Amino acid sequence: MTGKEFVSMLIEAGFDFEGAYTVHELDDQLERFAALVAAHEREECAKMCERQDDDEFYPGWQYAEMLRERGDD
Repeated sequence: MTGKEFVSMLIEAGFDFEGAYTVHELDDQLERFAALVAAHEREECAKMCERQDDDEFYPGWQYAEMLRERGDD
């Protein structure tokens, strides 16, 4: 993950870097940020799986699909 992606996810999660936060607000923002990071990591892993398509039983695209489905919970 690049620094720009990291900061972009922080902003998307609701961090504004200027305000004071209540504990509840900070918890919500951290939860959203953690979900964004997990989704990013799942997608990067899925892309790697798609590039590895040499397993006859479970081709790489199937592993990629299973990883992406984990985000639908």
